[in-house]
Amino acid sequence: MKNVVWKTAAKGMPFNEGFFKDNTEYCGIPYSNVLAYNQHVFLDVSIETFVTAVHNPRSVLYTENVSKTNSKSSLGRKYNGVGSACYYGSTCSYLVTYALGLPFGILASEFPYWDEVEVVDIQNSRGVKLADILSSGYHVSLITDIKRHADGTISTITITENANMTTSSTEFTPAQFDEYLSTGYTIVRYKNIENNLEYTPYTDFVAVEGEVLGCYAFNEDVCPNYGNRSNYVEGDTVVINITKDYSKKGYRYLNVYKDNNLLFCREISSIDICLEGLPYGDYKVCLTDGHNRTSEYSFFKVVNMSVSLSRNDQQSIVYFASENAKPLYYDFCEDNGQKGPRGVKGILSHLLTSTEISDGMAVLTPPLIPTESAPFIKVHFETEYGRTAKTARIFE
Repeated sequence: MKNVVWKTAAKGMPFNEGFFKDNTEYCGIPYSNVLAYNQHVFLDVSIETFVTAVHNPRSVLYTENVSKTNSKSSLGRKYNGVGSACYYGSTCSYLVTYALGLPFGILASEFPYWDEVEVVDIQNSRGVKLADILSSGYHVSLITDIKRHADGTISTITITENANMTTSSTEFTPAQFDEYLSTGYTIVRYKNIENNLEYTPYTDFVAVEGEVLGCYAFNEDVCPNYGNRSNYVEGDTVVINITKDYSKKGYRYLNVYKDNNLLFCREISSIDICLEGLPYGDYKVCLTDGHNRTSEYSFFKVVNMSVSLSRNDQQSIVYFASENAKPLYYDFCEDNGQKGPRGVKGILSHLLTSTEISDGMAVLTPPLIPTESAPFIKVHFETEYGRTAKTARIFE
């Protein structure tokens, strides 16, 4: 995450304390609590979707501000973000979740109660290993590098976190690390780390040691406002952003394909074309001169999802289905979209079993049961482009 390099294409891309500078290069993923909107980079949103949205000066990264106190929306939405601003982003806990290869996000407040971590015996710099987690109950970070002297003693320890503007790393001496630890952190270790070491390279966008950075070819002519290879939900308005120079390049029409078949051809009358009421399916778009010349394609998906709940005195059952996405897990959320219920000590998400997925239903068991403080159940679905979610209200 920390090594992802991107360059802003316009003014107005927000972060918690202002706006990223125009035409400026940054590293890392923006800090933004997007839990309510399911827009975590790497987990919900692919790195390609994020970087292409950054490259598009009229994407949601520039038109939307999900902060509750400074909400703006070209889509007519009202946001209730807490600790958020940028439409795509990550938080401290979702950085650790992604780095450990976990199937769903675990909040900083959940880590102390997660039975898959254990407290390290030696609570100082002498007891650390790579991928150890520093947990305070309200913030988590990850140990991503340990350097040693020739005699084997530790010279520096690097901690990586998402806490400020973007993902950052800090190098500590052992003494500095111990002082930092004394401010309220506990070293914990993911028990299953040895079995979770699969690595996926993303060399088009980021290169780590031993890799060569690729050269991603951006589509300079046409892009969905969510970014390339993005998920929309049935009922969403899909905005296709077109280059201002389309007429100079000889383009006159937008071709929209669904499942590789031409759905319609629309004459370009605006550089932002709104597509409404699209049925679920796989889409691609390109510009054309009306003859044989076309631009490169951009891609998106419209996702179909349904979620409902059945309740009686004995049990509650959630039902879920999709024609083009796989159900993955569920949790509960409050009115503002944040995970709940508050005050429950434990992991507040349930990874669906293969049987539950096959049956399209799951019986809710404590502590994941309906409460009035978290009146919505949210089922998360996955496609080849990332994740999205559907909610159903439990209590009126």
